[in-house]
Amino acid sequence: MTTSTVEVPSTRPSLRERLDLGNGFTPYFLVLPTVLVTLAVVVSPILNSLWLSFLDSPPGPSAGFIGWSNYVQLVASSEFRSSISTTLIFTTIAVTLETIFGLGIALLLHDTFPGRGLVRASILVPWAFPTVVSAQMWSLMYNDRTGIISYLLQQMHLLAPGATVLQTNSGIMTAAIIADVWKNTPFMAFLLLAGLQVIPPELYEAASVDGGTRFQQFGRLPCPCSTDR
Repeated sequence: MTTSTVEVPSTRPSLRERLDLGNGFTPYFLVLPTVLVTLAVVVSPILNSLWLSFLDSPPGPSAGFIGWSNYVQLVASSEFRSSISTTLIFTTIAVTLETIFGLGIALLLHDTFPGRGLVRASILVPWAFPTVVSAQMWSLMYNDRTGIISYLLQQMHLLAPGATVLQTNSGIMTAAIIADVWKNTPFMAFLLLAGLQVIPPELYEAASVDGGTRFQQFGRLPCPCSTDR
């Protein structure tokens, strides 16, 4: 009695199966080129700059190692302390306003309404502009002769004819904060919107059934499985 054998066609292994070495290190091998490029273009210049900061002159035969002397001189500089305080003021005000406005926009976009996708795309336009383009655009609007912002402030008698807000330190700070808030608020709004959208609608429904107000739902959502009533 003869038996016939059935040949099972062999399937070609996929690329992932061929790369899988069976030891769990395959993802690390795939990410390794990106890590090397990042080390070359980011970490290496930072380390080189750190080394240069310990020298008394640019690299060369006469350059000598002076340790922390440059940093001590920097901290003792009044210009450095003034720049640090200016940066802290700018960052605090700008980030606070971006968070407040971004949260308001995120709450509006979280609701369902006609044309929500178009509104989301249009809100990203300021953030999509390159920084240099945004800076040039706002500089033109602050111009003392052709700038629309300077013109409106002059018509409201908040500025003298031919004046601009960029003539004083406080005016420059205000103008920079306005431009930064305009550009980065959309990014903050979408970060907060992503956080709002991961909250299941069932939690809002449970909060409404338990008598929670809109402000209570915004600040603290009660867990529907909680036994505390």
